[in-house]
Amino acid sequence: MNRDYKRAIDLFGEGEDKFYEWLRTFRPAYRIRKGVDSAGFMYFSCVYTDGDGGVMVFKGFSEIFEHEGMEITTVSNYCDICYDTMACILLDMEEEAEKTSEHNEGVEI
Repeated sequence: MNRDYKRAIDLFGEGEDKFYEWLRTFRPAYRIRKGVDSAGFMYFSCVYTDGDGGVMVFKGFSEIFEHEGMEITTVSNYCDICYDTMACILLDMEEEAEKTSEHNEGVEI
C-alpha cells in the first residue's frame, strides 16, 4: 500500500477493510475530517470516492495559496467526479477553511 492510500484510509476513519468496501459501492461519496495538532492548530482534509475504485484527497491547505486554496491528490490512477459533487466539496472545504483560519489566528506559536 502506498503512502497516499494510507493517508486516504486514515481520513476515511473506519479501517482498511471498510475503506475498500466504500470504494466499490458505485455511489460517489466524501468525508471531511478535522483535527488539532499538538501545537493547537486546527487542520482538515477530505477523502472522496467515485464509488468505482477512484479516490481523491483534498488537503485544506496549499503551499502556493495557503489557506485560500487546497492541495488535491488523485490517489488512484483515475477518479471521476460530477460537477455538483465537486461544487459541494468546494463549498464545504471553503467553510472549513474559514473556521480553521479563525481558530488558528488565536493560536500562539
